[in-house]
Amino acid sequence: DLTFDRRKLILYIPSVNNKISILDLTQGKFTNEIKSSENLSITCSGVNPTNGLFALGSKNGKNEFWDPRILTKCVGKLNCTNYLKYKKYNSVSTLRFSDKNDNLFFSGFRSGEIVVYDLRCFSPLLSKVIQPLNPIKTIRANYNSNFILVSNSNSVKYWRLSTGKTKFSFKSEIKINHVCSIRDTGIIFFSLNHKNIGAKYFKSLGPIPEWSENLFK
Repeated sequence: DLTFDRRKLILYIPSVNNKISILDLTQGKFTNEIKSSENLSITCSGVNPTNGLFALGSKNGKNEFWDPRILTKCVGKLNCTNYLKYKKYNSVSTLRFSDKNDNLFFSGFRSGEIVVYDLRCFSPLLSKVIQPLNPIKTIRANYNSNFILVSNSNSVKYWRLSTGKTKFSFKSEIKINHVCSIRDTGIIFFSLNHKNIGAKYFKSLGPIPEWSENLFK
């Protein structure tokens, strides 16, 4: 996995063991290295776009949080497996910080479940099964702090955080590997098991920009 901190121009490069290399693009060289306190098998990573808090997901279903100013030990841990329906052999498949709320954190799992946290609280705000045993591929929460967009290999769902109720969903006939949302618009690009990139406009997500009007007529 790769995670880029746009604020500090730092690239985090997690390995399959418990080490994370740090590439400082301003200096043009590798600087420090993070070493997890546990023998974690790292599956994914992410960074808070506001305060730079760095997060790791692992095969054992745990998340670790690191302050880039203090690399000797992690500043927090979450064991989400306590709140999952499928607890056995369940790993973190993806994670995400909200772009509009510093404290919102989302952890997606191999079992097709997602857990939503306010990092100021000890227990999650919500735990939801998207599709049983279909791993969560992508989480996006930058449209509206009250909604979240989640994808697995065959569908995309947009649902309300307060209730977990789905507002709309979209099924794909081609396997989805990843989705990329265009900020403040309703456009989503799909990385598919196909030679072409998929693209779709969802009116519920936001407006259509001028540069793409001809694409979605």
